[in-house]
Parts: sequence; C-alpha cells; structure tokens
Amino acid sequence: MATTSKRFDYLVLAGYSGEDFARTLPTLDLLEDVACRLGFRVGMGHLALETLGVGKSADGLQSLEWVRQGRLDLVEQYCRKDVEILRDLYLHGRREGFLFYRDKQRDQKLKLGVEW
Repeated sequence: MATTSKRFDYLVLAGYSGEDFARTLPTLDLLEDVACRLGFRVGMGHLALETLGVGKSADGLQSLEWVRQGRLDLVEQYCRKDVEILRDLYLHGRREGFLFYRDKQRDQKLKLGVEW
C-alpha cells in the first residue's frame, strides 16, 4: 500500500532541504482523506482500478529492487505513473464528487463522496 505524501514524500524532501513541508505547505493527502472518510486505509492502486479502470505499474518494493539493480529509468517511469494516477484520481474526485472502492467481503463496488 502506498504511503502518504506527508509521511514519505515530505520526509524525503526534508532530507534535501531541511524544510518541514507538512507544516509549511497546504496539503491534501488524498489517501489520508479517503482513510478518514472510510475509517480504514485503501491503497491508491485499489482506488485507481475501481475508479479509473487502471492499475499501478508496480509497487514500492519493486521500485527498491530496481534501485538495487541500478535501473533508475524504471524507477522514474514507476514514479511518473504513480503521479499521473494520483492526479487523475484527484481530478475525478474534484469533478465528479466521488471515487469508487470495492467492499471485498461483499464484492460490491461502492461510491465514496469526496469534497475537494
């Protein structure tokens, strides 16, 4: 499952800048917002598949393996795809007012209202 911007991306950037972006930038963390609304965490790949009909190209563990192999080209492609998916989820939620997720116990696609 993807980690959130505040817990991962901002910490990585802080290592280079010394800035605490979680405190200084207005931030919508889409996955954090979804988890607050649902009461449990849902992965970005799950939301993308249910809402957009597209899956993630890989996962974080695979990207770490690519780093070990020196395949930074693949890491870049993976990161770019993740950003595109996150953008498209945000734009869908903003435009339509909802995202979809699946209740796995009932195997039912459900609508989650969002207010972005």
